[in-house]
Amino acid sequence: MKENTLYARIVMVLLAVNVAFTGYVVYRLNDTTQEQIDSVSQTPSPTSGSQATTRTDGTTPTATEERTTDEIVPTDN
Repeated sequence: MKENTLYARIVMVLLAVNVAFTGYVVYRLNDTTQEQIDSVSQTPSPTSGSQATTRTDGTTPTATEERTTDEIVPTDN
């Protein structure tokens, strides 16, 4: 009995194309993700509005000291 191997050859070619295409997609996604990570890590972090504002003489105003809840003393009114 002679078996037809044409179908098996077509399946093997399609499988090879599928593996190659999947490898390419994974490579490109990894490259794109790495570019996004690099661009985020190179961007300076945003500062608060009071520190980012410069005065006309070129100096930045000093930040005010903030109190935590355990430092606040209730006052009798």
